[in-house]
Amino acid sequence: MLLQKLYLLNLFPDYFEEYRDFIPENERNNLIEAYYQRLTSNDPKVVIEAGTRFSAWETKISRLIADSNELKQASERDIANSQIECWYIKEKCFFPENYILDNLQNILHIPTYIVHGRYDIVCNAANAWELVKTWQKLSDNKYTPELIYTSSSGHSQKEAENIDVLVNYMDRLMQKT
Repeated sequence: MLLQKLYLLNLFPDYFEEYRDFIPENERNNLIEAYYQRLTSNDPKVVIEAGTRFSAWETKISRLIADSNELKQASERDIANSQIECWYIKEKCFFPENYILDNLQNILHIPTYIVHGRYDIVCNAANAWELVKTWQKLSDNKYTPELIYTSSSGHSQKEAENIDVLVNYMDRLMQKT
């Protein structure tokens, strides 16, 4: 996690500064907690400003090319997403470390499609690869999830290539039922 944070700082120092500088210096030792306090504030102005900053940071780092129209004041939906996402990050997604890999044997039989943006810097592409390799090993190669790295996408499911691949996979799943 620390290496990923350092990578984000090196790749997006200007974006990070905008995100960080909204929080007073004396609270910057835990930006997620500081944002969470503001995103759940009783003051609607504070919630809107924090939601706009958090949403802009997420949009900038999760897409290969961020849409500048989405970086202005956040919508109610963007703010709600920011609140939920910040809460999940704060709670470490409610999973202990390595939970998915440690419990993979429970879902080996489920047809699985993994779509991962080649330029996703939010979630490491090597994690998707490790998941597939572990899946193959645990199932003695009986089950292998389909993994596709989209060549012109980042993390966001809203990017065109990710949308196309996800819709294609959903169509394939529907045909199997």
